[in-house]
Amino acid sequence: MDAIRVTGHSDDNGHIQIDEVVNLPPGQQLIITIETITDDMLAADDALWNQKFASTPQVLARLAAEARAEIEAGTVTDFDPDADQF
Repeated sequence: MDAIRVTGHSDDNGHIQIDEVVNLPPGQQLIITIETITDDMLAADDALWNQKFASTPQVLARLAAEARAEIEAGTVTDFDPDADQF
């Protein structure tokens, strides 16, 4: 299976409009879309996380203390996403 990268947009009805001509073999195609993240979306996400952290400072402090204790005890190992399971 080959991957083809194209750009496009969705219209007011949510239909995908591809910006360029793409020659594909006949048959069903798997299409994966990625939404563009805007500065407004990032700002809203940051505000949400800031609100969550501000409303639970004792939880964040406890988690940080636990992490420091684990590091000092030498029980922390590097995470290898190719070999480790989570």
